[in-house]
Amino acid sequence: MKRHTSSVLTVLVIIVGYVGTATAGTLAKANVPFEFTAGERTYSAGTYTLVEMKDDLLALYDDRGQNVGMMLTIVERNFEPPTESKMKFEVVNGRHVLTEVWTAGQPTGYIFAVKGAMATTPGLSPSGSYQDGNRMRTPHAN
Repeated sequence: MKRHTSSVLTVLVIIVGYVGTATAGTLAKANVPFEFTAGERTYSAGTYTLVEMKDDLLALYDDRGQNVGMMLTIVERNFEPPTESKMKFEVVNGRHVLTEVWTAGQPTGYIFAVKGAMATTPGLSPSGSYQDGNRMRTPHAN
């Protein structure tokens, strides 16, 4: 059986502003220097603010304060909270895709579903294992 792998570029954008609490509110403000996809929509480069509406629902606002998108997420718990806030993007099928948002000192982060990601096997290393959050897993052989 031939193993297909594709490299995935991971880009981290350090969040330029953070006003967050454990309750609903502003999570982060970041200057994203490239066009990106989040959910079903594509956004141009610019400054964006993420606001938590509910545990699994984030709103995206542009630099004029207009709501430009709503995104369902999966809330992921990290027992070692990150020391800096960041948005993680992966290049999937040639496009920058928002995949994760983590806030400094917070034990939870937000994971976004990536449409078409299974076809490109994101994060697959030459050894056949892949990074999944803080865990390393190896796919089962057929």
